[in-house]
Formats: sequence, C-alpha cells, structure tokens
Amino acid sequence: MSISLLSLPTELLFAILAELEVEDVISVLETHPDLYQVSYWCLRKRRHRLCLRSYSTSGNTSRVRILLEAGAKADDWSFPFGSSLADAAANGHEEIVKLLLDHGARMDHNGHFVHHPLQAAAPKGYFAIVNLMLDYGVDVNSKSAFGHTALTETIRYKGQYSYHKGGPWMGRGRCLHRRSKTPFSYYDTMKLLLEYGANPDRISQSEANPALHMAMINYPHLQQDTVGLLLEYGANPNARNEYDATPLRLIDPTNPIYDPRCTEIANLLLDHGADVNAQDNDGRTPIHVVASADGHGEALTEIYLAHKADVNVADLDGVTPLHLAVAGPLANSRVVELLLKSGADVNTKTRKGNTPLHLAVHHKVPNEVIRLLFQYGADMNSSNEQGKCVRHR
Repeated sequence: MSISLLSLPTELLFAILAELEVEDVISVLETHPDLYQVSYWCLRKRRHRLCLRSYSTSGNTSRVRILLEAGAKADDWSFPFGSSLADAAANGHEEIVKLLLDHGARMDHNGHFVHHPLQAAAPKGYFAIVNLMLDYGVDVNSKSAFGHTALTETIRYKGQYSYHKGGPWMGRGRCLHRRSKTPFSYYDTMKLLLEYGANPDRISQSEANPALHMAMINYPHLQQDTVGLLLEYGANPNARNEYDATPLRLIDPTNPIYDPRCTEIANLLLDHGADVNAQDNDGRTPIHVVASADGHGEALTEIYLAHKADVNVADLDGVTPLHLAVAGPLANSRVVELLLKSGADVNTKTRKGNTPLHLAVHHKVPNEVIRLLFQYGADMNSSNEQGKCVRHR
C-alpha cells in the first residue's frame, strides 16, 4: 500500500526531507507543489554553497533562483575554487550572472588560482556578461590572483584562439571550452573594457607587459584589429615592459610563429609614433632584432630604414645591426646591402674588437656577403682583442 507524502505529518515529512541531499529536496519542491512550503522551509535550513556553484556552472537557472530565494548567499566563495558568480561568468550563463548580481554577489572575490568574475568572462569574449558586470560597477582595472587584468587576458586569449581556431589548442580543451549558445566577440569585449576605462598601459604583475606588448607576444599578425583599437584608445606605442622593450622591439622574425603580416603591425605602430630607435635593457633596437633574422627580416629592415633607423647604434656589447646581419651561415646579402647602403660602418668593432668581417668569416657566410663587405671598405688587417685579423685565419 503506497502512502502519499501529503498524508504524512509535517514533523515526519520534515524529518524525511532533512535526510535528503539538497538536490533531492529541490526535486521534491519542483515536483510536488503542494509540499512547497515545507520543502522550502527545509531548504532554508541547509547549506547551499556547493549546490549553488554546481548549478551556476551548469546553467540551471531555475534551481539557482530557488536556492537564492531560499537564502543561499550569492557572494559565497570557497578557496581555491572561487565563487558562483565567476563560475556562471566563465560558462557564459548571462541570466544566472544577473540573478547573482541582483542578490548581492560580490565582483571582487579573489584568491590563489582564482579569477575575478570579470577575468573569467572576458578571455572567452562573452561581451554581454562583461557589459553586465561593468554596468554593475566592477573595477575594470582589477587584477586576478595571477596579476592579470581583464584587458590583457582578453588580448592573450584572442591571439591564441585566432591562431589555434579549430586546431590543437581547442583539442586540448584550454579556455575554448565555450558555451555554444552564448554569443562571443573578442573585439567587442576589448572595446567595452576600453570604453569603461581599462588602462592599456597598465603593467600586468606576472608578465609585466602592457596591453600592446601582450598583443605583440601573442600572434601579432592576427592582432591588427587589437593594436588599432588600443592605439585608438590612447595606448602608448613607446610604452616599456620589464625588459625596457617597446612593442616594436617585440616583433621578432626569428620567432617560430612569425608571419609576414607582422609588417602591417610594424607600420601601424610607426604611423602612431613608435620610436624606431628605442633601446631595451641590452641596448638593442628593433633593427638589431630584424637584422639578425637572416632572410625573414628583409621587409622589416626596409621599413625601419625608411623610418630613419640608426644603422650604427651599438648594444651594450658594442654589437651593431651589421654585426648581427653577418653573424650566421644564412646571412642575407640583401639585408647586409641595405644596412651598408644606409651608412653602416663596415669596420666598427664590438667590445671584443670584432668587426663585421671577423664575424662573417668566422660564421662562414656566403661569398656574396664577404664581397659586399670588401666592396664597402672592410679592413682585412683590423685586429680584435686577441690580436687576430682576418688575414691570420
């Protein structure tokens, strides 16, 4: 003989519900409207934190609403897992984010291995959720426990998403585990952050790279819209990172992910006032970097020379762009010729006394490069600090 729950005394019913998991109590509440009052009262006596986080993550809006109405704390968080708000934001559940915010969820919870809710949504391009939190007054320049701002994180993941789209990075399940029904746009997210006052020149604690630098080290050939947007909102094209390098200095043709489209980024930075002769902590300028890149640096060398790059600037070791251009077996004769035609001193010495000819012979460069050096007056009798000249080799 079956017994209806409605026929049980309230005290017994409450005792039964008290033994159930929170999820089961909610199920009773949802499926037995006549038991709503006692189920709801029982629910108010329970701990909701883990359930609230679980439903916020999975996107169960109705159960999140029930728990909040039953007294669950919207701003509860736990170490090291974070908050329900961050979980909802990271998983693209805009309606739940609004519910939690309306019930007083804090947007500044932080801790080890935990992102602020804003940093949880922005790197996935969830612009509507970002806009919602900005409207609720979140600090647009707040930093996560890792020292990242929402802007720098968005730029980082935009580059990686653009490069690996549909490829290995998505296959590894990193960051791109995105809710398919939630619209996303990295450009709109970055623009929102900038419109609300994100500082593009603010340095990130862990990488110590401002926003433009972050674009330069994360697939710059896919970040032209990013760079243009940052410059439009006042990013300093001559800002320095922890190594005293400017964004232009970070365009590196020797990088395995270098792409010829980086020339467009270089032109964009130069058109906005980037200093082509800015030196980093080692005394190297952008033309030092491209001169050492063998054949990959030819186009950038031409661009930098057209913008009056100093071909005789020496780094802390006395190394000039010409030294670097001939310091490898794959030395590009076109780059060497461009430097020499622009006035590079063919007999300048490093701190160890080596001229470009010393290095060219040592690295067994193509004969065409040697002929160019002699054509522009290379001295084969010049000695280095060891007293050696090319004639002695």
